[in-house]
Order: sequence, then structure tokens, then C-alpha cells
Amino acid sequence: MELFIKSLSMKGFSKHKQEAVYEFKRNNEIWGENEEGKSTIGDAIAWGFLNSDLNGVERSISHLKNLSSKYTIVKINYSIDDKEYELIRRSGYANDNGLFVDGTKTTTEKLLAEQFNCDKDLFLCLLNPNYFFLFTPKKSKEFLNKYLKKIPKSEIMKEFSDYEIEILTKEKFNFNNPNISLAEKRDDISELEKDLIYTDGMIDSINLSSINNPTENKLKDETKLKNQIIKLKSAIESILSENLHTDTNINEDEDVKGKKKLEIEIARTEAEKFIDTDQEKLNKLTNEYRNIRNEYKNVPIEKPMLENINVLQNNVINLKNQYKELGNKINKINKNKTQCPKCGFLFLSTNEQILNELLNSLETIKNNGLTANHQLEEAINNNEKQKKKYIQEVNEYRKLKENEGKQISSQIGHLQQIAIKKEKAFQDNKNNKLAQLRNQISILNNKILAKQKTEKEKIIKFKQENQNKIIKLKNDLAKLESELNQIQQYNNQISTKEKLVTENKNKIARLKRKKEDTNNRISSLKLTIDIIKRFISARVKLQSNYIQKHLNKTEIIFEKISKTSGEVKDVFEIHYEDKHLNMLSNSTRIRTSIEIRNMLSIISDLNLPMLIDNAESITHFNRPNCQLFQLIVKKDQPLSIISA
Repeated sequence: MELFIKSLSMKGFSKHKQEAVYEFKRNNEIWGENEEGKSTIGDAIAWGFLNSDLNGVERSISHLKNLSSKYTIVKINYSIDDKEYELIRRSGYANDNGLFVDGTKTTTEKLLAEQFNCDKDLFLCLLNPNYFFLFTPKKSKEFLNKYLKKIPKSEIMKEFSDYEIEILTKEKFNFNNPNISLAEKRDDISELEKDLIYTDGMIDSINLSSINNPTENKLKDETKLKNQIIKLKSAIESILSENLHTDTNINEDEDVKGKKKLEIEIARTEAEKFIDTDQEKLNKLTNEYRNIRNEYKNVPIEKPMLENINVLQNNVINLKNQYKELGNKINKINKNKTQCPKCGFLFLSTNEQILNELLNSLETIKNNGLTANHQLEEAINNNEKQKKKYIQEVNEYRKLKENEGKQISSQIGHLQQIAIKKEKAFQDNKNNKLAQLRNQISILNNKILAKQKTEKEKIIKFKQENQNKIIKLKNDLAKLESELNQIQQYNNQISTKEKLVTENKNKIARLKRKKEDTNNRISSLKLTIDIIKRFISARVKLQSNYIQKHLNKTEIIFEKISKTSGEVKDVFEIHYEDKHLNMLSNSTRIRTSIEIRNMLSIISDLNLPMLIDNAESITHFNRPNCQLFQLIVKKDQPLSIISA
């Protein structure tokens, strides 16, 4: 892909207050005295594409602007592989600031990704070869790795044995980023070395004197003292049991037993209830009386089915209304007579036949009414007869039940009087029996109290003697337990020392095993690190070979062998004809930057214009196949461009 800048229009830049338009060809020499604005043309191109100057300083363009100009604008007409574009970037305007490509607003990142497939750093390295020298060694190395051809893992691993490959696989080696694995393994070794220091400290802290000089004291026998203590405790329990037995003897006295029997008899007698032998008969009579009263209230005689006179009454009323209505109609007809004007005779204006029909209908209604009225009177009389008969039957039935109730009520009253007398006799007998029982208990209580007084005096004397025995036995027991406690403390100390010796031996053995395992792991990690270093070295050599194919007198060095340790160390140095970059003259630095720039153009397949500042310093160089801008200082020369 090749970028070719055809023209540049710029305004508001240093030395370019007014709009300046430049046409470019493949070879362009920009002449002029110092501070005439030669570099500003390159900065304007960089700002247009990247929003930065040639050194990558973004956004703030105060060092590029013409201080007397409010607006800054760049317009670039360019082509990519013969396809033409127009780029405009503005700043300082009220609206429409920013980047526009063919009239469409976009961003620097989007432009670089879509048209050049690169980032800002690569664009500037190709446009301004000196930009690469602004990187730190670390960034330079990372930048090259980003665009260098990836070396296949299989090609690198040809130099390693199966055993070494197995070690890398086991250690989960990151083939894509070996430096991460290298740092991780070094961190692991650092942590393990700290563990070793801690383990040695733990071993040193253990009291070795107890291991080297174990105690010669033996455990003392506790059995004899324990047996003596058991015998004394048994003797004390026996005396306490005797005291308890004396307390229970009084409870086994015959008088006490007799008193308990009498108390049981009193409780049983008090619980006795009066039972009436005639209660069943009384309950039966009571139920009969209750049934009679219920039958008296709810007589079991079926009420008569009375005829419904409402229908008959309504029929009579309807016939009367019809009769009255038809009569009024006939009277109205009779009143409407017409007098003959000739003879003065009164005659009906209505057809006489109609009047006769109405009179016949009136007679029929009258007869029907008389019949209906007779039926109504007959139904009323019949209902009254049935009601009187029902009331008479009910009264007779209730009279009968009333007599039966009186007889049963009399029997109930007689039985209740008998029950009252029986219950009184039962209660009197119960009270007499309870009085006799309580009297017997009172006599026994007096006898028991007298016995208890005598027995209590004996018990007090007996317990006092036993208490004296117990005190003596407890004193002897306390002495034996104190002696046993001293022996047990002594034995515990001996056991604790023996246990501590055993634990310390085991602990030291574990720590030594751990130390051995840690040393083995450190050795394994060091071997892994050596293999990783060789892997990195092999990859670097392959990458260096790939880079050197595109360089001439320039050499990029990625690693060096330490003169003191012999270890391969990561470096990043640029040499030109075996001289370090820092030792080169200005012209040689320019040639070096051009070689590196051309190498980057080849490996990225991106051919951008190249701008050489201070081009007057070099008389010859390998010209790249790209659009070239040479900035040449010439005394007293105004700004001018020669294109060919």
C-alpha cells in the first residue's frame, strides 16, 4: 500500500498566517533559512493525518500555531494506490472542528485503521525516521515485536530436546509471551527462597536440647494411692448410707403404717357419693312428664284442610264489578233517546237488539253472582265448622294430658321426698364414720410423736458419732488426694516432655523434607528458566536474522552475554558499522534512521512518504522507493519547494 501526497493547503501555522498551498511530486526538496517554516510543513502533514506534530505530541498545537491567527486548518489531497482522497482538519472554529475525509467526519483512529491498517507510532516512524529514536529501549523492542513476522514455534523448538519440551509443557510455558513465563518463574524462585529462610528459622527455633538430652526421670506409680482413695470414699459412702437408713426407719413403724391406712380410708369415704336406688324410676317418670308436656304444647292432631275462599271472594268481586259496569252502560244507552221532530216520539238511537243483548248479559252476570255468593257463604260456613271441631278435639286431648301429668307429677314428688330422706341418712352415717377415723388418726399421731421424739434423740447421737468418723476419713482422703495430685503433676510434666521431644523430632523431619522439596523445586525452576532463556534467545536470533535481511550497515541487537556471569541478558541497542547509536554523528544517525524506516516499511507492507530533516547533513544515502521530502537549510534562502 502506497500513500502519495499531491497537495497541501495550510493556514494558521507558524510562518503561515495566510493560507499557503503547495503542490508535491515524488521528490520534493524544501529549502530555506532556519525558522522559515520548513519543518512546519511536515508538522502540518502529521497534524492533518494524526492530530499531532512530527514527534507525536497530540492535540495541543500551540507550538505549531501562528499566535496571531485564530483558526488552524489543513487540507491534504492524497492518493492510496491511485485512489484519491481529500482530507481536512480544522481547529478554532465555532462548528465543524475535527477531521473530515471526502466531506465525512471521522476520527484519527478510524482513519488509520480503515485506510492504513496501522497505529500512530508506525505512521510517524515511516513519515519521520527520527521518531523511532524517541522510543525507550523497552518500547522499541515491543514495537518491533508487534510488526515483526511471527516465528513459528515449531521452527524455534527444533533446537530443544524432547525432555526440555516436556519441561516447558509441564510448567505451562507461554510460547506466545515467554517473558511472562520467565518473570513468573523468577517470582516463584523468589517466593521459594523466602520459604527456605522461613523453614530454616523454624528449625532453628525448635529446642534441640530436649531432643539431644531427653529426661532420665521415670513415671511414678499412682495405683496404690488410687486404691487407698477408693477405700476411703467407700467408707464415707457407707456411713452416709447408715444415716439415710436411720431417717427411713421411722417411716417403717406400724403406727405410721396404720395412720397411712386410716388416711386412705378417710379419702375413700370422703369420695363416696349418695346413690338413690329409685333414681332410675324417677328418671323414667321425669321423661314421661316431659313427653306429656311436649304433647300438651304440640297436640298430635292434624289440622283440618280449609277451603281457600280467596278465589271465591275474588270471583264474587269480579262479577259485581262486571254487573255494575254493564248496568252503567245500559243506563247510558237509555238516557241517549232521540225525539222525532214530526211526531215528538222518543226512540233509541242505538239498535234495540244490542240493548236486549246487553240486558240478557246483565241477567246472566246477576245469576252467576248469586251462585258465586252462595258458594262463598257455604265455604265460609264449612271452614268455621271444621275449625270448631279441631279446637274441641285439641281441648279434649289437652285435658286428658293435663290429668296424666298431674298423676305423674304426684309420683315424682313422692319419690323425691323419699330420696331426700335416704340422702340425709347416708350423709349422717358418712360423717359419723369420718369422725371415728379422724379420732383414730389423732390417737396414732400422739403415739407417733412420742416415738419420734425418742428416736430423734437416738438418731442425733448416732449421726454425731458418724459425722466425727466422716471428718476423720475426709481429712485422710484430702491428704491422699493431695499426694496423688503431686504425683500426677510430676507424671504429666514427664509425659509432656516426652511428647514434646517426639513432636519436635517429627516437626524437624517434616521441615527438612519440605526444605529438600523446596530446593528441588528451585533447581527445577532454574532449569526451566535456562530453557526459557534459550527459547527467547533462539527466537531473538531468528527475528534478528529476519530483520538483518532488510538492513544494510545498521544492526539491531536484542541480547548480550554478561562478561561477569556469562548469562544472556535482554538488551536493545542500535549500531551502525559497529558503532553504538549514541556515538554516531548527525549524518550517520540520519542514515541509520532511514535504514530502520525502510525495514519497517517492508515488514509492514506500508509505503508512506518519508521526511528527512537536516537533509543537508548527508550527501548520499540509499533512497527508498517512496515519496520523499528533504528539508534543507540554506543561508539567506526564503522558503521554497523544488519538486521533480
